[in-house]
Parts: sequence; C-alpha cells; structure tokens
Amino acid sequence: PAARGSGPEPMRPKASTWHTDPTPGLHQAALTRPKGVTMLTTEKTADYVKRWVAAFESKDLDRVLAFYTDDVIFHSPLIARLSHDPSGTVQGKAALRAYVKRGFEVFDHIKFTLLDVLRGVDSIAIHYKGITGTHVAEVLFFDKDGMVRESYVHYSSPE
Repeated sequence: PAARGSGPEPMRPKASTWHTDPTPGLHQAALTRPKGVTMLTTEKTADYVKRWVAAFESKDLDRVLAFYTDDVIFHSPLIARLSHDPSGTVQGKAALRAYVKRGFEVFDHIKFTLLDVLRGVDSIAIHYKGITGTHVAEVLFFDKDGMVRESYVHYSSPE
C-alpha cells in the first residue's frame, strides 16, 4: 500500500446502516442519511462484538472471515511477526485467511477478555485482553452493509 501522504486517502462510505445515532445538539441539516436506514444501537454493537469474539475463539476460519469484505485491508503488528512482512498489512480476504490460519496454528487456545467497546461514525473500537494477556485495541471500519472493510490492531507494550 501507498505510504501515508503519498496518494489519495481511501474513500470512506457515505451513509451507512452501521452509523451510530447522531449526537444531540448537532445541526440536523448537516446530518443526512437515506430514509429507512436503521442506526446502530448499543445493543446491536454488543451483539456484534459478542459474535465477533466467539468466532475468533472458535478458531473457525469461515466464521471469522464472514465479518470481512472481500477487499478488506487488515493492519496488525502481529502480521509482521507471523509473516515476516514489515508492512504489517494484508489486503484481501485470501491474504487475511492465510494470516488468521497461521495465527490459529501458532496459538493453541484463543481467549479474548472484552474490556470495552467504543462506537464511532462508521467504526467501532474493541478493547480487550488478548491471547497473551496483552491489552489490544482493534478498530473495525464498516462498509454500508456492516462488513469490516478495514481493521487496525494495536497492542500495549509488554510489561
């Protein structure tokens, strides 16, 4: 992928069925969404994250990959460690499949302890304690259909 600042930024989806409710007090004329679009609620977010965590803990590749678009872009320092690719990025579902499969081979048991979930406009940030007990913040950006189009994973420094 192009380095930051070296090309156009990726296009972000416009109105989405995954957006959160508008913040009270914002000028309503500036907030547009198609009629009939259901906004993402706290309950929907909680259900989504529960299913996402369960998919990873099940180590079922197809179940995990069902959350991601075919052209997903996935960024993680663990990619660099497991694949020896210093970019830390995989692009496309086939590449994500290979990375997740490798992770499932390396880590016998996968258990995430959910600490918090934060909602954005077209994204959520999942804060959890990961496989090794390290704190992880994973930010998932959604397309208009609620599929993950891009993900950034962040790890706390080892203590």
